[in-house]
Amino acid sequence: MKNSTGLGLGVLLGAALLVGSSGANAALITDDWTWTSASGSGSGVLTYDTSNTSGGPGVFEVVGMAGTINALGDPSAEVITFVPNPSYPNEILSPTGFFLYDDSILPTSNPLVLNGGLLFDASGWEWNIFSTGPSAYTIYNNSGANEGGVFALSASPLPATWTMLIAGLLGLGFVAYRGTKKGSAALAAA
Repeated sequence: MKNSTGLGLGVLLGAALLVGSSGANAALITDDWTWTSASGSGSGVLTYDTSNTSGGPGVFEVVGMAGTINALGDPSAEVITFVPNPSYPNEILSPTGFFLYDDSILPTSNPLVLNGGLLFDASGWEWNIFSTGPSAYTIYNNSGANEGGVFALSASPLPATWTMLIAGLLGLGFVAYRGTKKGSAALAAA
C-alpha cells in the first residue's frame, strides 16, 4: 500500500510540475540552428514567437538568434548579433541598406526561411541567410560574398522537459529507496 501511495504522490508531483511550468513565455520556442557550406559552418540557438501569426499560418517572427559563424572563407568563428525587424512581417532594408530582410521562420516547412531571410551581424559585416526555394539556402554578407549551403533547425529541450525528467527520476529513486527499506526491515525481522 505504501509503495502505491508513494507512486501516486510521484504522479501528482509530476502533474503539478507540468501545470506549473507552463508560463507566460509558452509562445516562445528556442531551437538549435546549423549552417553548413563548402567554406564553413555556423551554429547556435534561434528563438521565435509562435503567438505572432501576422506573417501567415505557420510563419513566425524570429525574436532572437545567437551563435557563431565562419563562412565565406572567414577562417575564424565569429560571434553573431541578431538584427530584429521592427516592421515584422514586412520586409525592410537592413541598417546598411544592403539587404531586404523579414526575420520570418517556418519551423515545420521547407524552406525554413523566406526569401527575405534572417539578418545578423558578425565581425563588422551584415549577414543574411535566405531561401530561394525548397532546400535552397544562401548565406550572403554585405561585402558581396555569397554561397549556397544547408540551413537546419532542431528542437532544443525546454526547461520544463528537464524539470519533469529530474522530478520523475527523483520520484523513482524515492520509491526504490522506500522499497529497499521495507525489504531490509523484513529481512531483519526474519
